[in-house]
Amino acid sequence: MPQGLLTFHNVSHGLDDQWDIRNLTWEIGRGDRIKIICDQPEQARVLWKLLELKLKPKDGWIEASSSFSIYSDQLLISRVNFEKNMYQNLESRRFSDQVWVHDRRHHVHGMLEFMEIEIPYRRCPLAEVPEQVLWRFIAVLFIVTSTKILLGQTLVTRTDPLIMTLLEQWSPHFQGSLVFFGNSGTVLPFCKTVLKISASGLPHIESV
Repeated sequence: MPQGLLTFHNVSHGLDDQWDIRNLTWEIGRGDRIKIICDQPEQARVLWKLLELKLKPKDGWIEASSSFSIYSDQLLISRVNFEKNMYQNLESRRFSDQVWVHDRRHHVHGMLEFMEIEIPYRRCPLAEVPEQVLWRFIAVLFIVTSTKILLGQTLVTRTDPLIMTLLEQWSPHFQGSLVFFGNSGTVLPFCKTVLKISASGLPHIESV
């Protein structure tokens, strides 16, 4: 059994001699905070699918622990019900009604106030909510999702300081692992490990 939640054993993926990912040996352990920087967008797409176990490596193998579970901001935005309001969407069993933020336990409804989401927007169908407000709501869903590994990309590439503040104040309390895809300009002070994938697909892992 693997020691971590997800372990890559010399994983490679690509077509012919063009490798998106090449010889990646890597483990995601409980409590890890990781930023991934890929040289090419296609490399990020491939690695994302490998992490979700929706794509098999061409070489090597991926080993998941018995407690492995993963969710992402992209899944959240694709699975919310736009005909329902925020309160109704929060009723899903996937979401906890309590969350630790900034050393205090909060009810999830309090996080809507933290994100400065006005009451009329909370009560109308999501289809009628402005884009900025919608993504603030997705950020709330992200931090109350019950899973072992959370994948994020769109949340941290948006220029909304409230979203970043929420993630920074919540991340020390999340007991699972966080994996964010970004670029060299994406500032994620809570991430302690950076995985870089070069244009040739070779990985480089460093602590920050």
